[in-house]
Amino acid sequence: MPLSTLFDRYNGIPHISYRRNGRQKLTATEEQTIVQYILDLGPRGFAPQLCEVADMADKLLAVCGGKPVCKH
Repeated sequence: MPLSTLFDRYNGIPHISYRRNGRQKLTATEEQTIVQYILDLGPRGFAPQLCEVADMADKLLAVCGGKPVCKH
């Protein structure tokens, strides 16, 4: 293991595979909210529709001023 890697871990810098990509629009919490919404549809007998999931993502992004996921 390189010394720089050891130094990074010691200083609390996570491995690159654990970091979020800067181009991602949603936070991990927002993504988890959408995943939970999709999983909750199954027991109620509904299938997730892409347009509904995209609308939900757009609404979450609108709250924090982000650009929409898809174009309508």
